[in-house]
Amino acid sequence: MELRDLKYFKSVCDTGSFTKAGQVLHISQPTITKAVHRLEEEIGVQLFDRNKSSKQITLTPEGQIFLLKVEGILDYIDESVVAVQNFQNKKIRLGLPPIIGAAVFPPIYEKLVTQFHSLQFEIQENGTNDMRSLIKKGQVDLGFIYHKCGTEPPDLKYITLHRDELKVCVSKDHPFAHLKKIALEDLQWERFILLSESYLHNYLVLSECKKHGYIPDITFTSNEVVTVKSLVETGLGITILSNMAIKENQNIVPLSLEDPVFLDVLLCWKKDHILSPECQQVIDYISHQFKKEKETNNFEVNDDEI
Repeated sequence: MELRDLKYFKSVCDTGSFTKAGQVLHISQPTITKAVHRLEEEIGVQLFDRNKSSKQITLTPEGQIFLLKVEGILDYIDESVVAVQNFQNKKIRLGLPPIIGAAVFPPIYEKLVTQFHSLQFEIQENGTNDMRSLIKKGQVDLGFIYHKCGTEPPDLKYITLHRDELKVCVSKDHPFAHLKKIALEDLQWERFILLSESYLHNYLVLSECKKHGYIPDITFTSNEVVTVKSLVETGLGITILSNMAIKENQNIVPLSLEDPVFLDVLLCWKKDHILSPECQQVIDYISHQFKKEKETNNFEVNDDEI
């Protein structure tokens, strides 16, 4: 079985036509047809139903199963090529959620560039939910994510860097502003301003509210943390953010939840991803820097409280 034939088969599935597949790949239609016939003979099943009168083709049930496997094989090969190229090029693709990026990463990045001056760092910013997908697809080598405390992220290797806490955020003029703690059920009549679904915060707020018997009244969602905080500052609603996201914000009052929810900041990579020596050195260095930050009390969460 040749890799080329698998690519031809995949192209026919993508285009829905032997002729169109040939046009996309810049080869003749008979070449595509012969490749598919070779596959069918080799594995002993018919992959396509061919309707000669309408000139339409559809995958057989066996063909659908085969397509899923072929897609996995081709994706794995593409990821392997990229991994080898990055291994040689000394480039590390770092994934960074905006909250972590804004709160703690800039000084660490400055030290990274100084410490590893021969490496090229390519930064990609996405919310945690999107970042998980990028790591699993091999599109970033190392990625920071938020993860709910006490659980493990599936299909990822990781180290835990820091523990954070979700806080209810209200404006200085809000009736709750004088409180230190609040129960989640006391928020059910409030207007919520949330980060978009690409952020873990969105899922956690919805799931925690559901546990307490209600669906929050969401008036606005945004991909931008700054936008969410600005709307809360003006009194248009409340939000729930990690403590890291609101640190040193003078216009927002953070309230602890009576039943607190903690998040871990993890540095992750794909389970079957072969790390270069440089990648491992970067992991060790970032872990060391976070420990130093914690020792100097730059992070406010106290592990003894958890």
